[in-house]
Amino acid sequence: MFDNDNKFENYSNFNREKRIKLIENYQASLRHKPVSSFLSDEASFEKFTLDTKFPEFDENESLIEIVIRYSILYLEEFNYELKIKGLELLDHLMESTSPSLLNLNMRSRLILSSFERYINDKDGSVIFLDKQMESMRRLLNLIETSYSSGEHNYKQHSIVFDSMLNNCYMTTNQTVKTIYFKNLIFYIIQMNVYTCRHLEKLLTVAFDCGLDNSKINFDFEGTVNICFMVS
Repeated sequence: MFDNDNKFENYSNFNREKRIKLIENYQASLRHKPVSSFLSDEASFEKFTLDTKFPEFDENESLIEIVIRYSILYLEEFNYELKIKGLELLDHLMESTSPSLLNLNMRSRLILSSFERYINDKDGSVIFLDKQMESMRRLLNLIETSYSSGEHNYKQHSIVFDSMLNNCYMTTNQTVKTIYFKNLIFYIIQMNVYTCRHLEKLLTVAFDCGLDNSKINFDFEGTVNICFMVS
């Protein structure tokens, strides 16, 4: 146990050093501008990031790149409080940046690949899982927006949706099951008719959850009706 604690602490220290290096690199990129000392540590850089609003991110693409890589280092931590901090920074970035810039140069795909690592994290912090599911949905809606002409078939939504169905069915933790289940509804509404490719598995999960409906704080009957409406 002591060896594991040391390993986790060493890894955390290594990630912290990499985050500090990113801050230093950002400051170096601004040598031609007046730079204050308030970017000298993590706390000040994070406050600066959260205080940056639209369209300021759009006017500073180097900051977009730094915040993405900086936040992903938080997601890689073992400490769930730090993971949640990474989600908060990425959520703010997604809310404050034009989708076109976020999708440029595979930025959104880099975030997506990091999020996908934690779809199955049903044995860790339920708070992190819930927030991560919300962040994933926000990101996917930027990558695959709604088109009235039906120009795409929600490929990335579908991949995540299938993984969530599997996890919702397999877990015995009712709190975790509820988190997956409530997020499934948003995907059903977003994907609409394209949910049909998962209909058999979706109904299996829905009826399985219905058996434990007294333990799951969710509108099961309304959900089943949605399933049939989109089908």
